[in-house]
Amino acid sequence: MRRTAALLALLAAIVGTGCQAAGERLAEEGLEKAIQIGDEGITDVEVDADGDGVRINTDEGSIEVGQSEIPDDFPTEVPLPDFDVNGASRLESEGDLSWSLTGTYDGTLAELDGFFSSRLGSGGWTTEQTMTQADSFTYAATGNGYSVIASGIDQGGTIMVTIVVTTESS
Repeated sequence: MRRTAALLALLAAIVGTGCQAAGERLAEEGLEKAIQIGDEGITDVEVDADGDGVRINTDEGSIEVGQSEIPDDFPTEVPLPDFDVNGASRLESEGDLSWSLTGTYDGTLAELDGFFSSRLGSGGWTTEQTMTQADSFTYAATGNGYSVIASGIDQGGTIMVTIVVTTESS
C-alpha cells in the first residue's frame, strides 16, 4: 500500500507540472496506464488534470495534489497559523486520510515556533517529539483523532511552513 501511495504521489506531481492543454488528455491516459502497469493490484485508474491540480482515483484510493488552497475536508481540529498556502495535497487510501500543506509565513520563525509550541501541546494535543535548531523546528503531535507534523524553516528571511496531518488508525 505504501508503494502504491508513493507511486501515486510521484506520478501526480509529474503530471501536475507537465500537462499542457493540447497534450493533457494524452498525458492523463498515459499516466493511467503507467499506474496500472506499475502496481499490479490497481485495476481501475482515473486521472483528471486541470488548472486546480491533479486528481488520481484508483480502486485502492485517491490523491489530489497541486492545489493552492486548503482542502475543504481538512480537519478543523488541527491548529493552523495564518499563512499563504502554495501547495496542498490530499490522499485517501483504504479509509485513511492524509493532508499536506506547504506555504510561507509572514512573520518570524520564533513566532511560528511559538504558535505550534503552544497549540500542539494543549487542547487535546500531546507533543510526541520536538526538534529545534537555529533556522528550523519540527513538532510531532497526536490528538483529536489525528497525527500532525508541523515544521518551519527560515530560508534567508522567507519562512517556509509544512504541515502533514494523518488520521489515527484505531
